[in-house]
Amino acid sequence: MDGLSRKALMKDVLRSVSRSFYLSIKSLPAPMRDAVAVAYLLARATDSVADTARAEVEGRVGYLERMKVVIATGVADECARLDEDLRCEVSVSQEHEGEKVLLSRFGDCMKLLAALPGDQVALVRRVLATILEGQMWDLVYFRTHAKVEDAEVLRRYAYQVAGCVGEFWTDLGYLVLGERFSAAPRDLMLKLAREYGEGLQLLNIIRDREEDAARGRKYLVGSSAPWVQLSRAGLEAGEVYARELHGFRLRFATVLPSLIGQRTHDALKHPAAEGKVKISRWQVRGCMVQAVCFALGHEGGVSEPPVWVQGR
Repeated sequence: MDGLSRKALMKDVLRSVSRSFYLSIKSLPAPMRDAVAVAYLLARATDSVADTARAEVEGRVGYLERMKVVIATGVADECARLDEDLRCEVSVSQEHEGEKVLLSRFGDCMKLLAALPGDQVALVRRVLATILEGQMWDLVYFRTHAKVEDAEVLRRYAYQVAGCVGEFWTDLGYLVLGERFSAAPRDLMLKLAREYGEGLQLLNIIRDREEDAARGRKYLVGSSAPWVQLSRAGLEAGEVYARELHGFRLRFATVLPSLIGQRTHDALKHPAAEGKVKISRWQVRGCMVQAVCFALGHEGGVSEPPVWVQGR
């Protein structure tokens, strides 16, 4: 797959499987963009397999175990066999067209991973290994349980599927940008990033709790109020984290999910909210304007705003 094809895959498939996070990825500084995009594509592919409701749990776990091995090793023959099986057996059962295309091009995603510098490949592999642990736990646990009964188990799950992503974002930033990423202590940034990722995942769980309950899955332990508070605190940690970053692009890309998440929390509180709450495109654009103001309002950056903000 040539460079143009790789670029088209990242742009077209990313946009089709993620309405909001795609905006963050395309706004990142170029040195971070490819690794984040590849990690997201692979994570979304594994998530699509985990959520394939038409397949038995054992079959989904089996595919996730194979994906974990292939991502960790990159063995060409194993990757080719898995790519063929995903295309012929799993992608065809996807209702979402973007996920269908993504799973049919898993092998291309692996080529994108292999094209990254070695130290970036190691970071992508590490975060995917943790995410896959959480996804497989989720499938296996709810075969025998209807609800999560231990708050620490839920916190660990939130870390595995989202908190570790904050760590990946941070480690990648320091790796490829060094001091241009942030002057804040690395340990502090990792802590804030974990809390941010976990806050976003808890928001997903809160938003989807009725839908999950109908499927026999209850994630929230006890009252939802403490989890709402913890999620909001995580999104606030995301704002603190973004303030410590250098450059417009980094601050914009990083704070945008927090602003969208806060808007979603507000929508969930609305008395008329029913079913799965999803904010409108106009509300997302409003969050983008807020993110621009946030990013421009904090000094110390080294990169200028992208052309679409500058009006050029």
